[in-house]
Amino acid sequence: MNLNGEYPAVMSEDEAFDDLKMHFGRELHNAGKFLFDGCEGFYNLSQKYMDYGLFDILLRLSIGVERVQKIILSLSENKMNEQDKKALYTHSHQRLQAIIKKIYSNDVNFNKEQNKFIELLGDFYKQDRYGFFHEEDKNQKSLFLANDLFREYCHSIGLTWFEDDKKLVQTKEKIEDVISNVITKYIDCLENISKNQNIYVTETQTEFELYIFVFHEDNVFNYFKKLEIARNELLYFLSQKSIEDEVVEDYPPLDFEISDIKDFISCRDFYRVKSDLIDFVFNEYAENYDDKKSLEDRKEFLKYFPEDLEHLYKKLISQN
Repeated sequence: MNLNGEYPAVMSEDEAFDDLKMHFGRELHNAGKFLFDGCEGFYNLSQKYMDYGLFDILLRLSIGVERVQKIILSLSENKMNEQDKKALYTHSHQRLQAIIKKIYSNDVNFNKEQNKFIELLGDFYKQDRYGFFHEEDKNQKSLFLANDLFREYCHSIGLTWFEDDKKLVQTKEKIEDVISNVITKYIDCLENISKNQNIYVTETQTEFELYIFVFHEDNVFNYFKKLEIARNELLYFLSQKSIEDEVVEDYPPLDFEISDIKDFISCRDFYRVKSDLIDFVFNEYAENYDDKKSLEDRKEFLKYFPEDLEHLYKKLISQN
């Protein structure tokens, strides 16, 4: 493709290769955005916003997972029969997973909880993605069918529904493991495919949402836990410096450089910090905290500081 968005009459092999890599790389980054927003929404899910929250989470995760499934299969068409290829033009998470498993059984072999989650995404996508446009569907289910589907999913894998805050936390942690395993197995499978084909569609950088799924830990939700901790540290530092409160002796602020703070905060979303801030905070922890309990006490203490990050930052800058 040239700068005018036009394809030359005949593309060289190298040009076709680069175009393929660019196309699937762009599509995977789009999928990464949906997956990130869905995971972040689930991590922050609370009782107060349950109704609308679950709908938005399932919508984003179902779109993101389907896109990754189709990228995997689009790069594997030479291993698919004609009937399987037709699935690329449908919206069936279960059918797409069945084909992927048939081709890559060693890489994407889900357990019961993970297969049930794929079913949940598929059922939601077919039944409820337009649910907010209708007060009731033909089966007289409520407007918030997403909640019903999620409740059924929890019960099908032996989990308690979100009846109170304590059970919410316990159930969320277990489902986070399921979501993380589904996504990372797909991304790892795709990474192997792209390496074998020498197109490396999973190449990315830290400023993109895809990054946390490509360079994941055992559980991608650890990123959101670390992000929350790092943001709390920055809030604490800013509140101490801008408001000039008396420093709590047991918990002195970390040694931030004011000039570095603007580089730690995403220009797209002031409340979404960058990976560089997470790295800085946890390097400071490693250097200054040998005692695990003292560190956990600090993290707990930092949960209760004001969250007006943008106001505190601007106030501090105006004073310097």
